[in-house]
Amino acid sequence: MARTFKHTDKVARWADLVQRCIGLHGLEAVLDRSVVLALIHVESNGNPQARRQGSQFCGLLQMGRAAGMDVGFTDAGRDTTAEFVGAPMWSIDSFLRYLRRYSDRHTWDPEHIAVLWKGGPGTLRMWQDAETDNDGIPPEDEDEFNRGWREAVPVYVGYFWAALEVWNGST
Repeated sequence: MARTFKHTDKVARWADLVQRCIGLHGLEAVLDRSVVLALIHVESNGNPQARRQGSQFCGLLQMGRAAGMDVGFTDAGRDTTAEFVGAPMWSIDSFLRYLRRYSDRHTWDPEHIAVLWKGGPGTLRMWQDAETDNDGIPPEDEDEFNRGWREAVPVYVGYFWAALEVWNGST
C-alpha cells in the first residue's frame, strides 16, 4: 500500500527555519527547501522531539550515529545524535553539513539526496551504478536493492517523491 502525504502545519512551520539554514550554508542556488521539508515530513512528520525508545535516530531529520559521526559528533552509540531531540535548528544545520560533505556524490540531485539520507554514501554509490549500467532497469528493480535492508531504499525514495509533491513550491 502506498503511503500518502498531505500538507500539514507540523511540517510547514519549519519552512522559514529551513530556508534560513540553507542561506547560512550558502546553498540557495543548489538546494530547494522543499527537499528538506519533504525529508522532515518522511522522517518525523515535523516532530522535533522524534525519537523512538532505544533508537539511534533523533530529531526532525532522524539523524543517526553514522551520519552524526560524519559531521563531527563523538561516537556515543545510540546517543550520538541525542542532542537533536528538541533542537530543530541544530538538526537542520547538521543535516546540511552532511549534505555538503557528500555533495560530490549526490550533486544536489533530490533523489540522490534521499538515497544518501536513507542508506548512506555506499548505498548511493550502488544506486548511481544501477542508474548508469545502461540496462534500462531502474535502480528500484535492481537485484542489489532487493536484498536485506536495502529493500527499504526504493520504498523510501517513493515516500520522498510523494512528500516532495506536497512541498514543491508551497509551504
